[in-house]
Amino acid sequence: MKTTYAYLYKNENELKEFIQAHYHEFSNNLLIQANLVNWPIEKIDRLRRLFSTLLPRAVMIGSNSSGCLFDGMNEQSRLFFTHFKDINITSSLFKLSDNDSINDFVKGLTFDRPKAAMVMANKWTGMLEECLGLFEHHLPEIAIAGGISGSGTIIFTETMIAEEGIAAVTFSGQNSAVHIAVKKRVVEPNVSGDAKDFSQETDSPIPTKPLNMQLGKKTATKLLPAKHYTTRKGRTAVYDDTNFVIGFVSQLQGLSKLHRANTGQFPCLQKIVKHPGKSARWHHEKDVFLYISKRAGAKMRECLEQSPEEASQYDQEERYHLIHSKEFCDSIIQNHPDIIFTTDLHGHFHMVNPAFTKLFGKETADLAGKSWLEFLNPKKGERLKKNVEIAKTGQAVQLELELLWGKKLKTFDLHVFPIFVDGECVEILFLGRNMTELRQMEKKLEQMAYYDEKTGLPNQKKLEQILNQWIKKAERGKQSFPILFIKLDRIKTINDAFGHHIGDKARIQLASRIQSLLPSGSFLGRFSTDTFTVLLGGETDSTTVMSISQRILQTIQEPLLFENQEFYIASSIGISVYPFDGQEYASLMKNADVALSRTDTVTNKNVVFYLNEMNKEMIERVELERSLRKGIENNEFFLAYQPIINPVTNEIVACEALLRWEHPEWGIVSPKKFIPIAEETGMIHTLGKWILKTACLQVKDWQRDGFEHISVSVNVSAHQLQNNRFIDNIKQALDESALDPRYLHLELTESVMIDRSLTTVEMLRELMEMGIHISIDDFGTGYSSLSYLKHFPIHTLKIDRSFIQNLNKQSPDLAIVHAILTMGHGLGLRIVAEGIETTEQLHMLTSLGCDFVQGYLIEKPLEARRFTHWLERKRKNSNI
Repeated sequence: MKTTYAYLYKNENELKEFIQAHYHEFSNNLLIQANLVNWPIEKIDRLRRLFSTLLPRAVMIGSNSSGCLFDGMNEQSRLFFTHFKDINITSSLFKLSDNDSINDFVKGLTFDRPKAAMVMANKWTGMLEECLGLFEHHLPEIAIAGGISGSGTIIFTETMIAEEGIAAVTFSGQNSAVHIAVKKRVVEPNVSGDAKDFSQETDSPIPTKPLNMQLGKKTATKLLPAKHYTTRKGRTAVYDDTNFVIGFVSQLQGLSKLHRANTGQFPCLQKIVKHPGKSARWHHEKDVFLYISKRAGAKMRECLEQSPEEASQYDQEERYHLIHSKEFCDSIIQNHPDIIFTTDLHGHFHMVNPAFTKLFGKETADLAGKSWLEFLNPKKGERLKKNVEIAKTGQAVQLELELLWGKKLKTFDLHVFPIFVDGECVEILFLGRNMTELRQMEKKLEQMAYYDEKTGLPNQKKLEQILNQWIKKAERGKQSFPILFIKLDRIKTINDAFGHHIGDKARIQLASRIQSLLPSGSFLGRFSTDTFTVLLGGETDSTTVMSISQRILQTIQEPLLFENQEFYIASSIGISVYPFDGQEYASLMKNADVALSRTDTVTNKNVVFYLNEMNKEMIERVELERSLRKGIENNEFFLAYQPIINPVTNEIVACEALLRWEHPEWGIVSPKKFIPIAEETGMIHTLGKWILKTACLQVKDWQRDGFEHISVSVNVSAHQLQNNRFIDNIKQALDESALDPRYLHLELTESVMIDRSLTTVEMLRELMEMGIHISIDDFGTGYSSLSYLKHFPIHTLKIDRSFIQNLNKQSPDLAIVHAILTMGHGLGLRIVAEGIETTEQLHMLTSLGCDFVQGYLIEKPLEARRFTHWLERKRKNSNI
């Protein structure tokens, strides 16, 4: 047998917690004995269904008897969970109402030749006598224990319930042994009213048949005459037609005519109960009867009828058995791998086993007069003292605590047992298993499961656990608290430029900065690769939250130093607040993420609180994503071309291919809306491949029509550069169109410049070797250092339109544009100014030496057919 738990039933929820803490749905060889005092059949059936769900492989037997199983516990329902190691358990139930064969019932139970059986009935009938007899007939060597739960009660197994019937559980195992003993201390009948002297009764209510059957007629006759005993108040032994008590003989007085009974007790019977191998248990007058086998009854008769000489011989045999029992126990204690020690009731050591000595270096002699308190973690001493006091009352205790091992602490799973002699607790036995390595392994596994390996920060699983705890606490106290999503921009760039270990160091530094700003009681975790999550403690009004958020943004923006280079990280924060923006984990996290996504679209607003309107936007975004996929399938996209000219000669040198989406219901959809979604979902790769092919084919057509030197400029997303097939897509587009590579220009965003990974540099160099021109779009708006320009094979810089819109002689933008032109020309690069809308802007850029210009002043973007017409008009007007 591995373990047994006695569980006092309180409610279904606590029972579920107990089961989940100790067992799992695949637990085998588990026996549940249920004593459900006065439970109705509906409640019993509900419990059975609960076990069938949580412990589908367990075997159960029980009743709703109200009889006492333990002193002082007659009104409490209990469940006993016994987990066997190598024992197979089978249950069956025979309903009297089904008129089935009792012989078939017993044959089925004994088919696998079990070693023992537990039998329970709820009515004493000839059918039960027949059942017990059939057990001994089919399998004489089987050991049987069981009982009657009285008329009007219910018996059940894990699969059936019966108001009249017999339930049984059998135990079998190849290497198992069975030991059954008679219980010495019996639970006596609880009979109301004054005690009676049976010698005054003219018509004794005591039936002879049960005693004759169990003890034999000759022995039973000796017990029946009233003059042989008296009764005492509160200890009357009562019989009725269906139940009887064997244990009453240990309380009867005046049996002087029986051997060894002159003290008023039956010492010979008390010796029987110590002798192993006899089938019996305790009994109750009202509604519990436990069967005693014929072998036990025969031994009882033998002892009641023995002579003084035979009794003396029995005492010698008893002493022999006691000596061997002591040697047996000592062998177990000495060889047990777990620590075992005993103390007196004041906590002083009596005995320690070799396992204790090996671990702590102390033998029994070294510990004489010393208290076990010296080995306790001082912080946990009071806890163990309380549990020892509980053990003194007769209840075994299990707990986990730390014992001092030198200056270190070792964790032990400690079982505390009382040692009783003649009904009195005289010592305390401690059995402890060293759980230190196991607990350390569990902590390591917990660290791996709930904390980020690289940074040591709590991960998403731990965040969910903590957030649910915060929600419960806030719900009880009717409080609120904010959840902050902090997104770190450009972390991937650090990974690619300097290596992932530097990226992890950056996260650790930033986490430390953030933690230093948080109020006491706050929580910081890593939600994803580039996102921290904060549960903010303390004051939660919006002003305070906004102030803390702004300080977090400021500390993140402070430079990071890696390999003697300063690096800057931008960030943004989305905030949801419990309970206003959600009352459970999923909604709070979703809404904080929604708020975070809004920081990308709200100009100069890096901290955003969630609003209900954002949900509408998210729904629209989901619909936009769905339509985008459908639009790709239905060819709803086209390219518009905007000319790029030489401002001095007015000659057209190139055009920029711009993607447009014409939705059948919404009309033209702005690229600002759908391009970010295409990048996030990966659809940008499909669109990018189509753009390259379409643009190359179109430009080649224009060249065949006489515009021989026109080039096309195509925007390339940073996501496309991460695609391993990007180079192949370009080669395929050039091959299918037969376009010379020098007429294909690729425009990269300035953010790509910070990416100095070997893969990106090699890719750009391969493009340059193919003859393709590389341009940097929106130059001047990013965070990259200008020194990075020398690392890339770049041909052209495009000045961002934000510097051109307000360009005039008094504008500070003039100095910036002039500086870009000077620097670009110094590096041998050509410069394009985009967003030209006025003649003044055109003249200023021309005077500054800008190589090429683009904008609505020259022409707005046109679809291919209209752009062809524009080229024709241009040629006629300028003789291209």
